[in-house]
Amino acid sequence: MYRFYKSDKNADVKMLLRDSQIPAHKIVICSQPRTIEAMLNGRFVESTTNEVPLQNEEPHLIERMIEFMYKGDYTHFKAKDEENKYATFISLHVDMYTTAEYFQIEALAELAKQKYSRAIAKTCIDHPGFFLESIAYIYHKTPDHLHDLRSIATSLAKEHRQVFARNAETRARFESICLTTPDFFREIMQDWFTMNPRPSSQPSAKPSHHCRHTHTDVHRGIPAGFM
Repeated sequence: MYRFYKSDKNADVKMLLRDSQIPAHKIVICSQPRTIEAMLNGRFVESTTNEVPLQNEEPHLIERMIEFMYKGDYTHFKAKDEENKYATFISLHVDMYTTAEYFQIEALAELAKQKYSRAIAKTCIDHPGFFLESIAYIYHKTPDHLHDLRSIATSLAKEHRQVFARNAETRARFESICLTTPDFFREIMQDWFTMNPRPSSQPSAKPSHHCRHTHTDVHRGIPAGFM
């Protein structure tokens, strides 16, 4: 099947990108993305032109999406150096996951999640700075109702939280990510507060009528003992 990827032979569909087009085969293209299958087989102009307009999408993501349809996998970027390899791979897998969800390609979403999980696990320990930067990227790129990648990241952050306390720079970056990504902060704190409840002898502050805070409010700082 892969030998027909980007081949004009028996191609009956054109995938229109921003500055190029990719010949494709309807039997392949319509077998996976529900949105594209509906465009080509429904009552839309694409069903008569056999052209799928994808100019609003990132070309390199669409190319890899189409590659997956033919190959069952997608290629990685060629990182310029070892240090940037993990950050590059992580962002690609996050983007492929969101692309798969948008086009409703379940198998591609699962593959991207697996690739992301493997890349992020190694990065968390060996390159915690890249891991922390990826947190903000994940929460920015994925909508609230998609929890898969977020759950992987938060689980690793909880499991390896001592890694972020190795030096002042890494700890400062962790605190910065918690401040700029409050949803992440709340999620990693929930389990910690469950296992470390506030002593009953300590009186709780009365809630304010003007400002409601929870015990996972990032502005109160990371509790002592968490890291």
